[in-house]
Amino acid sequence: MKITPFTYQCFIGDLVDLLRHEASNVRENYGKRSSKSKTEFSNAKFLDGMEDAYTKAIEIWESEAKAQQIPLDVRFEEDSEMLPSTEQYETYMRNCHKKIEAESDDILSSDNKTQEEEDYQTGHFFVYENILKTTYLDAKIWELPLKAIGLQDVTFLGYSAFLDGCEENYKEKSDKEIYESINSHKKNIEKHENLIRDPETYLKKYKTHSKYRNDTLKKWAKGIQRAEDQIDILEGVLRNRK
Repeated sequence: MKITPFTYQCFIGDLVDLLRHEASNVRENYGKRSSKSKTEFSNAKFLDGMEDAYTKAIEIWESEAKAQQIPLDVRFEEDSEMLPSTEQYETYMRNCHKKIEAESDDILSSDNKTQEEEDYQTGHFFVYENILKTTYLDAKIWELPLKAIGLQDVTFLGYSAFLDGCEENYKEKSDKEIYESINSHKKNIEKHENLIRDPETYLKKYKTHSKYRNDTLKKWAKGIQRAEDQIDILEGVLRNRK
């Protein structure tokens, strides 16, 4: 797929929309989870760390967009002269990643931590890792050059390694937590299947260019495959316990 400014507009627009949504729903999403099981998400300081990390990340994305003249809340058609160049978009992404990583390093570098400080830092780092993984996986779907957008030093080497990490992580989880995660992935699959059946529900905020429409449908299909892959892994963890 040829990478154009329009490709970057779609990729970054989707990513920032997701980041804002996650930031506004930390308590709802993770608080509900904590009320059902005694996990790390029941820790108030952990949730504080998540919220502060999302707030800071959004500040970085928005301030860098202003500095690089990247329109985050305006969608242009593919042939619009108002679109920034691919170089502007790539510089923007690299700067965002550097600043988010520096922010995370600052939070994690302090010594002599109390338990509450460690919980806060863990929540912060959880968000940073989530942003990194989401950006990486979406960039792969859009076939973007990872090095150009500052992901050459990503700590996992590819999708298979990411799936291996999911398996290792869930080996330590309870059956109940794994079933909750499976149900979450199934809801995600259902959401993407509904979008594919009725794409105009989502695409109405864009001038529906046929190429973008087709690329977006492909992205949703890959999202379904990704969720199905993770369900397979989680069900395998459960089978191995019997």
